[in-house]
Amino acid sequence: MENIKQNIIDFYKNYNINISIEKVIEAYQVDRYFIKLDRTNKTRIANIEKLIDDLSSELGIKNIKFTTDFATSGIVFEIPKRDRKTLYLKDIEYTDNDKKGLQVCFGKDLNNNNYIADLSKTPHLLVAGTTGSRKKCIY
Repeated sequence: MENIKQNIIDFYKNYNINISIEKVIEAYQVDRYFIKLDRTNKTRIANIEKLIDDLSSELGIKNIKFTTDFATSGIVFEIPKRDRKTLYLKDIEYTDNDKKGLQVCFGKDLNNNNYIADLSKTPHLLVAGTTGSRKKCIY
């Protein structure tokens, strides 16, 4: 990750664009890089976005996602991991007993927080199984 971080900074420095990476959030599938622009040389966000394909080929990583973070006036790169981690059910800690309903944790979101939904409020639910495997629908 540190290697990618430095490669991003060096890549844009070659185009006379000064950036700093404020924070990195590691998730199971992607890493999110929060980037701050140095506006002294009047660099526009569009200039950063134009170079995404070149950055992608430079890093050897496909599908770098580019978004603008309006809260901090910065940029976010979502870079897929080369070696993705498997999320096991035992890795998800769910201890919120205050909520009512049928709470189910489906995994982790991009900020590495548990993704929890109330099944009693979902409009649809698909239950899979082979024919004759005794699936039941209880209301």
